[in-house]
Amino acid sequence: MSTLLETLLSFVGVMFVLALAAQSVQELLKAAFTIKGQTLRKAVESLIRESVRAQGQWSIDADAILAELTRRLGALGQKGFRKGSLRLDALPAGKLKELLAGIDPGLVPGLPVDRPVAKDVLAAIAAQAERWYDLALAPVDDRYRRRMRALALVASAIVVIPLNAGARKVYDASRNDPEFRARVAEVVARLDSIPDRLPTEDTTAAAAPDTSAAAPGDTTAALRDTVAAAADTAAPAGQTLRSRISPRDSAAVVALYNREDPLLRFGLPTRADLGSPGWWLSILVSILFVSLGAPFWHDLLETVFGLKNRLRGPSVPEAKKAQDEG
Repeated sequence: MSTLLETLLSFVGVMFVLALAAQSVQELLKAAFTIKGQTLRKAVESLIRESVRAQGQWSIDADAILAELTRRLGALGQKGFRKGSLRLDALPAGKLKELLAGIDPGLVPGLPVDRPVAKDVLAAIAAQAERWYDLALAPVDDRYRRRMRALALVASAIVVIPLNAGARKVYDASRNDPEFRARVAEVVARLDSIPDRLPTEDTTAAAAPDTSAAAPGDTTAALRDTVAAAADTAAPAGQTLRSRISPRDSAAVVALYNREDPLLRFGLPTRADLGSPGWWLSILVSILFVSLGAPFWHDLLETVFGLKNRLRGPSVPEAKKAQDEG
């Protein structure tokens, strides 16, 4: 039973590390493709088009309104990583109304020539968009969750396939290799200790650079320059990508892809692997497992570890204490 639990602990530990790495890859993809911003933008575009039609002004160029709205949002710091994209996390109804009403009528073909009348038409469009806002944007969260679920599978595949980390190989290594089990335990312990070693949000946080507190061989020094370094500009306004990808996520990437001391040494799939249905099944299972997310595997890891401790019985000090009290 003890060997089975150790195998299970090692397997769950590997999935936890893979899920952490996939989580950081997912954040990179989400920021690069501004998935939430694009989802919100499409809903806003449909809302504005319908609001224009509701005024009976068929000659108004709704695309010109959308182009000016996009330009103003970009000028206000909502420009995405890619050209023409927005990194919107939220656009409240009141702000949308204000932006629409403030558009220069001269930039929108089809509006009345008289400027005050044109401003009134834009104000009516903005008011209509505010009234229909909840109805138009209600499905956004559901669509975003579905896209993020698909993105989680893609990120998992990006992590799993280059390592050839199929579920069968991970299980065999966890069952047959004591050194591998010890290595997994070491990496998981290191990852779990990272939150305790990070400075808290007080004067200590600004006192010194993070690298000064890093011990030799500690991944927290290296992780600062790995996944998040080149993509800070792709994060939402006021929030860098470095802050969205946690140090533990980045440390997991270091543990998996560090050439000098990687956790997994399986290597790229061979031609025989690619032609084997069993290999694809093993990889698919691993991708599905990893896409469940790091919180799931962390909780499961704690549950299995607690079960192992209970089966072992009380430790020597605890047993002595219980005997003295009896």
